[in-house]
Amino acid sequence: MHHLLAGSLLLMSPAAPGPYPASRVDPVEDDYHGTKVADPYRWLEDATTPEVQTWIAEQGNYTRTYLDALPGRDALKAQYEALWEYPITYSVSISGERLFWSYRGPGQDQPLIYTGPMGSGPKDGIVFLDLNQLNAEGTTALDWMTASPDGELVAYGLSESGSELSTLHVKNAITGELLPDRIPRTRASSIAWLPNKSGFYYSRLPEPGTVAKGDESFYRRVFFHQLGDDPTSDPLIFADESNKETWISAGSSTDDSTLFISTSLDWSKNDLYMRPLKAPLTDPWTILAVGLDGQTSADVVDDTLIIMTNVGHPRFHILKANLATPDERTEIIPESDAVIEGMWIVGKQLAVQTLENAYNKLRIYDLDGKLEREIEFPTLGSVSEISAHDTEPILLCNFTSYTYATAVLKIHTDTGEVEVVSQLAIPLDWDRYQVRQEWATSKDGTKVPMFIVSLAGLPMDGTNPTILYGYGGFNNSLTPGFSRGALPWIEAGGIYVYTNLRGGGEFGKDWHDAGRLEKKQNVYDDFYACADHLFERGYTSPAKMAISGGSNGGLLVGAALTQRPDLCRAAICAVPLLDMLRYQHFLLGRLWVPEYGDADVASQFGFIYDYSPYHHVVDGTKYPAVLFMSGDQDSRVDPLHARKMAARMQAATGGEHPILLRVEFNAGHGQGTPLSKTIDELTDQYTFLAHEFGMANFPAPSPLSP
Repeated sequence: MHHLLAGSLLLMSPAAPGPYPASRVDPVEDDYHGTKVADPYRWLEDATTPEVQTWIAEQGNYTRTYLDALPGRDALKAQYEALWEYPITYSVSISGERLFWSYRGPGQDQPLIYTGPMGSGPKDGIVFLDLNQLNAEGTTALDWMTASPDGELVAYGLSESGSELSTLHVKNAITGELLPDRIPRTRASSIAWLPNKSGFYYSRLPEPGTVAKGDESFYRRVFFHQLGDDPTSDPLIFADESNKETWISAGSSTDDSTLFISTSLDWSKNDLYMRPLKAPLTDPWTILAVGLDGQTSADVVDDTLIIMTNVGHPRFHILKANLATPDERTEIIPESDAVIEGMWIVGKQLAVQTLENAYNKLRIYDLDGKLEREIEFPTLGSVSEISAHDTEPILLCNFTSYTYATAVLKIHTDTGEVEVVSQLAIPLDWDRYQVRQEWATSKDGTKVPMFIVSLAGLPMDGTNPTILYGYGGFNNSLTPGFSRGALPWIEAGGIYVYTNLRGGGEFGKDWHDAGRLEKKQNVYDDFYACADHLFERGYTSPAKMAISGGSNGGLLVGAALTQRPDLCRAAICAVPLLDMLRYQHFLLGRLWVPEYGDADVASQFGFIYDYSPYHHVVDGTKYPAVLFMSGDQDSRVDPLHARKMAARMQAATGGEHPILLRVEFNAGHGQGTPLSKTIDELTDQYTFLAHEFGMANFPAPSPLSP
């Protein structure tokens, strides 16, 4: 009786908050190379005006009134809080004979960073940094950290409210002393310590006022900082003043002998330079790669230079050379069907991680490229954050899969032994779940893989509520991973599908290139093909389909909503890009022109305009229910995209399904989000979808074993 009552309530619509908040329409029109394009909500771009602030508040109140009335919210939130009561250790790194690792305990908004001697493993250590003590709201995030070669000193970046605008700090990991050095504007900074710990090379953004207004997120440069010096006087080491978008990073070799500088104007290629790490600051650079069509990285062991590149080899190959004659190279690991994702010098061996059909493998070679062994993982899954001991045959890494909780593995590369040193000890009956990899056929005949996660034995009658998730861009690959957030959905009979679309890196450079610039439509066609495959195989139907994605994946959702509004019943569109004619004028948008193109360039306008979601909303169309999600402090993708698209769709929709805008305050693009905000976001997303699908059993009883 209790379940019947809950179900009947779930099928009732929440009290409608009334008409959408008013959004005025302006007769703004632009001429793009002879094509007139309307932009009626241009006024929503500037969030600092009182009018836009009022509009945001009204939209927020409207959305909260709707979402808060949905049944099942309290029960789902309680489930999420229980799921995150189980502690997790992850991101273990080796520096000399010292370890660093992240640990998030029950209910903690942010992780604690621990440190301890190498022999202790990630278990017995001291707290190096407790982020929860830095801010009562839990909104101070650790963006990055790099320890000195012996692990004694650590440079790390902290930012507030998801802004990712880091300030660099330096702390002694052994004594706990916080050094006086403070360097602002170190967003995503790269660090190369001197072996004697007296200073480091680092990347930072310019001071406001030293570049044109709006360019503060560009002109990234590398400087050298001597500990104790005034950072405003730090000498400039490397810059590209002719191209403000050039992304410049510093790094050191495994043996701390060599400084590398990587520069890039394109997500798919870079230039690479090197010189001795202890060389005078004005010494010349040795060029390893300049102006080549591909990516190149390198490392050093003794007098040998190891180079990994996909120049002329789309799935990468590995070469070696004498450090004194870096242009005289010999191939040691040839290109294969697998995509080489990374290499690590471990002892006197070479560990190579590959991606094969969207899951990872790890192989150990000698330094001449002879295969010594393949590492056997617990199941097919994802390897991340590998950290290698430079003299001992030991690797540490994260490992996870859809039905394998996140674990820290210790790999003995000389024997192949894999030791689980820590794992999320969540009490689940893993036999309840099944994972299938299936392949759809896209519009042009390309085979596109997807992973389908559900309860075992689910009926194939086309009625299963399904979330189709995708990204498809920037060479990023979607690989298997355990998700606490998706568990309640799956327990209630829902299906979660992860798509490996072109534009990603799952099958190398060619796969990425086939989904960017003038070929971006391939990404959307791949997504539709995956949906149609699910319909044809009886997994679900358009009436039971939701689509979901964030950032570039939010653009994917926006394109699907406007190109195929019949594809789904509901959509989650998070921190999205949606106005593709103007994205490049805001925040980090200029950095993405190599991926999308620039509508101000006549030869590129046409293919961008053809899919730009904001410009293809059609009045009177019966659009699916949509929950747009943004963070007011997002410093990557401007929240203006979500605002403009929500206003346009609210005005245009000819259907009865809600178009909602959810703004999370004191939050950014997602990185460093406090656990409490994450749980609130998940609760809103899944209750929204469950209500739209009439899931009378949502949330189902907790999957946690007693």
